[in-house]
Amino acid sequence: MDTLEAAASRCDSVSTGAAVHRCAARLWSSVGGPLLGTEIVTRTLAPCTMAAVRDTLPSAADEGVLWGRLWSGLATAGATPVAMPLALTVYHDDFLLSRNADLEVLLEVARPFEDTEAVHCRQVPATLVACSRQDDGEPELHTVFDALGRWIARNGYRFAGPMFSVHRPEPGIVPQAGRGIVEVCAPVSLLQL
Repeated sequence: MDTLEAAASRCDSVSTGAAVHRCAARLWSSVGGPLLGTEIVTRTLAPCTMAAVRDTLPSAADEGVLWGRLWSGLATAGATPVAMPLALTVYHDDFLLSRNADLEVLLEVARPFEDTEAVHCRQVPATLVACSRQDDGEPELHTVFDALGRWIARNGYRFAGPMFSVHRPEPGIVPQAGRGIVEVCAPVSLLQL
């Protein structure tokens, strides 16, 4: 098991998400292990083309505003979702803030398109992630983020980007904040010591 000092020293050497690493190391040390029922694995997400909308919102609970903008802007952008789209909510803040949350929502589309004022095209590369599958109910995101941070610090990885949740919406259904989440993920890379 990692000691707090060893985990913190590894985390301090990493600039991306260092605050999350330090917090995760403290939490890991204080609880002595992973949360019960939280299985975390690594996998690689396939590259894809996504439509994206990003903004700072009064609250993370206002995520639906971004989904509304994205869905209403797809036709103007000439973007068509794939049959079973991957839908992501990216949390660009170090922590899921209750106020002034910097969020981005992305929806997988069939082909690249020209950016519009409202919707941007993102070519998302193959990405190694640590992920926690959410099978029952709606996840408490703070709890899952903490578990991911502890797992990443303990298993020799570092954050390689902001955490995000994965939705698998039914066709034409707009994802809602905290609902329909099937995975919570963090892009990672191996820590070079």
